[in-house]
Amino acid sequence: MTLTRTDPLVVVSSDTHIGPRLQADLRQYCPAKYLGAFEEAVTGNAGALAAIGAAFEVEADPDTDHGAVFRRNWQTEGHYDISARLRDMDYDGVAAEVIFHGSQNSEIIPFQHARAFFGGIPDDTELAAVGLHIYNQWLADYCSTEPARHVGLVHLPLWDLEAAIAELEWAREAGLRSVNFPAPRPNLPPYNDRVWEPLWSACEALEMPLTTHAGAGDPSAWSGPETISLLSLESGGWPARRAMHFMILGGVFERHPSLKLVLTEQPGDWWTSTVNDLDSTYLSTIHTPGFKEQTPRLPSEYARENVFIGASFLARYESEHAVRDGYTEQVMWGSDYPHMEGTFQYPRSFEDPSVSRMAMRYTFAGLPDDAIRQMAGENAVGVYGLDRDELVKVAARIGAPTLEELGTPLDEIPEMGSAQAFRTVGAWS
Repeated sequence: MTLTRTDPLVVVSSDTHIGPRLQADLRQYCPAKYLGAFEEAVTGNAGALAAIGAAFEVEADPDTDHGAVFRRNWQTEGHYDISARLRDMDYDGVAAEVIFHGSQNSEIIPFQHARAFFGGIPDDTELAAVGLHIYNQWLADYCSTEPARHVGLVHLPLWDLEAAIAELEWAREAGLRSVNFPAPRPNLPPYNDRVWEPLWSACEALEMPLTTHAGAGDPSAWSGPETISLLSLESGGWPARRAMHFMILGGVFERHPSLKLVLTEQPGDWWTSTVNDLDSTYLSTIHTPGFKEQTPRLPSEYARENVFIGASFLARYESEHAVRDGYTEQVMWGSDYPHMEGTFQYPRSFEDPSVSRMAMRYTFAGLPDDAIRQMAGENAVGVYGLDRDELVKVAARIGAPTLEELGTPLDEIPEMGSAQAFRTVGAWS
């Protein structure tokens, strides 16, 4: 089927977030024997929710104040309600989405804690595994509404590979489509360790890509007024991309040629320099005994076939670099819905123009049509095995953006746009 410049495009957001409410949404999935611990988790999380409620009481200019932008996007019930979420997707012209947890509404996965997130293994692994399955069950049910439009990411108890593979198999059968794959963690084996081979084989056989979101580094080292800058540099910088280095050089993709790795919310024009560095170090050490037998091809070849970028709030200069350096087939646009730094901004009225659609114009106008199609959605369709024919129907029904629309330059940055969604220089501004 040949599309014209006036046909709706299949737009897929490679980065969206969700935050089911502990009490209202997840409690019903909790086994009876764990309800006491669950109620403790609800009580423990009450302070974070109260802080958000207090933030709403602060008067501010809703279009200029940083906190007000947060409060604006907190309004959508799409954090946990599928009807509101589909409304927001339709408004932005997004046919399908990849769904991470963490919706900036301070709702947590039961029995999970920040220290465990960065450290790898929780104190109580039994409770943690139960909490992950509670969330995974809810997410599978959530994604069963218009299932062609959602790529739910399963959370696995990676400290127990046998249990992780069992959860993976359950998730695939339940309709989830990819793995929420953490950036390297201190208490997990490095991803070039052969201990992971059973998981790689299972993910490859089940066609479940590994999807890594920004999130790495050592939070215990972040302090002072520079904390947020340090977090941004490390959690969204090269430490969060180390799986690419370890898996390519460790021969994982040579042994598992159909396995896919997606690196999401990794802003900047890092791809070319990273691939060049990988090739350079490979060629300089190729005579190390066993290395060439394990990884017989250049790292850049594995990168092109197996590694992809979930390009959250894709900047103009990033898309131009992808065209210039020939890696548009790796890039997948993402809205980061409903994060305040993302392209989606909760409107005063749903009759107002979508900021996401204007952000896509800012990013894509003037680029080759094929590059726009690839980055806006076609790459994600291929990576996640989506039903393209069904999504073409969705795009037509919701009046998705066309090449003609996205090819039209933006006259000015909308007043409700976040700084990250209309970046001009660097990874974050």
